[in-house]
Amino acid sequence: MNYDKNKLIGNIYAIAKKKDINIKDLETKAKVSVGYFSRMLKDKENLKASPTVSMMLSVSEDLGVSIDLLATCDFEKEELPSIRIISFLDKAIQKTITGELKWVSELSDDDEKGVEQVGPAEKKPKSKNPLFVYEVLSYEGETKLRRRFRSKFTPEWCHPEGLMYYFEMNGNRYYLLNITSRGENDFESYHYEMYVVKENTAVPLCSSVIGNKSIVSQKLDELYSVIRKVSAENPSNDEIFDEIDAFLKAMLDKESK
Repeated sequence: MNYDKNKLIGNIYAIAKKKDINIKDLETKAKVSVGYFSRMLKDKENLKASPTVSMMLSVSEDLGVSIDLLATCDFEKEELPSIRIISFLDKAIQKTITGELKWVSELSDDDEKGVEQVGPAEKKPKSKNPLFVYEVLSYEGETKLRRRFRSKFTPEWCHPEGLMYYFEMNGNRYYLLNITSRGENDFESYHYEMYVVKENTAVPLCSSVIGNKSIVSQKLDELYSVIRKVSAENPSNDEIFDEIDAFLKAMLDKESK
């Protein structure tokens, strides 16, 4: 792996300080002498001062951050909550690639099949997915219900694009959505939003603008791309196949008439 040794050591110091972890304790657990990290920083040209794999594995485990992140990212300006989110996203990417994390796709259409119905506002049903709510619409004398996505990150009008993806862990669902939002002068922007759905409540986890250079943005973009790639290679959503079967049946019925 090609990496900047100074960035690696700088990240170790930065994360240890934010997590209130003593550098000497890290060195002891990694079975290197006290002052090892500071000597590496001073001895910039000496390749023998480069960290060993076993040392990096030990430090990575104690800090809760992968070796790849330690070697390639810049954590000195990141706050601790962001570091935790970045580590979570990085782990999700790796486990998605290896197949350990199983993502399920779900239709994200604002309008849910079979929910349009006449009825007063006080009788509107509660959406099965807490990321959505029902709103009452009056049109040409009729009152109808429509399911709408409600972002917890932006007050602007927005809706999910394409499929939503989620995985389940400890009884909770972790959702990742690609969102289109419309702001001032109807200007559209695109971003990702991630939620933890627990006990019928949607808890916002992280959000970022697509194309933004922050580490969180990069990891969300990478995770979404990996999920789509894996899902395309291993389609498994019964709801989607039901839609395909219905379409094919309709086409066959049309041709037979």
